[in-house]
Amino acid sequence: MIKPTAKARNKLGMTQEELAQKCGTNKFYISRIKNNSSDIRLSTLMRKIQKGLGGHLILILDINNHKLQQKLTSNN
Repeated sequence: MIKPTAKARNKLGMTQEELAQKCGTNKFYISRIKNNSSDIRLSTLMRKIQKGLGGHLILILDINNHKLQQKLTSNN
């Protein structure tokens, strides 16, 4: 889940430090998440994507080739 976030950050030309500032955290925390050194709550990841990248998290549940998709917002 973190790989697409890093790709989006890079596509926007943002450093980890810039993303951290937009999210109200520090580069060390962003780096720990990227390197899977820290567990992150889904609500926290959702907030970081919204505040830092201006995007939304979409969850896809695939059970026996039946896909259920849900755009996650702070209201879900």
